Amino acid sequence: MPFLMHGHGKDAKVAAGARVTAYVAEKMDLDPIRFEPSGQGPKADARIALPLSGLSVISFQNQSGGEAVVRLTGPSAQVLTVVDGQSSSARVAAGDYYILVRYGGSLAEYRFEKAGPIAVTETGGQHSVVHITLRRPVADNPKAQEEFYKGQ
Repeated sequence: MPFLMHGHGKDAKVAAGARVTAYVAEKMDLDPIRFEPSGQGPKADARIALPLSGLSVISFQNQSGGEAVVRLTGPSAQVLTVVDGQSSSARVAAGDYYILVRYGGSLAEYRFEKAGPIAVTETGGQHSVVHITLRRPVADNPKAQEEFYKGQ
């Protein structure tokens, strides 16, 4: 059901589940977190199933007071740097994930933490969006530090 919209006009309504072809004038990054159903703001460690085709996301909001480097282990292993007060998202495949986090900007202030498993599911056209709030741990976790640097 292709449609074309020019300039200003009336709002268009598209039935839920309808396929629509859209074109953009320039490249843009769309943050899938912004497409959550209204009234369901981010919640720490909450999973929200959204009917988005082919997309699961783990997002990190850094409230640690410093830089955080996140090593995501699982089917879609990734490393993300999340600046304090900012957020970052990773597109991921279904499966179980662990996160290893290094907090701090220099060797003298590093602290390590591990969390998980975090289940990402994709069934019946539903995909997961997982929100994780990063907070600097009170104590360091030497085992998490060892795992963080393993395989580099």
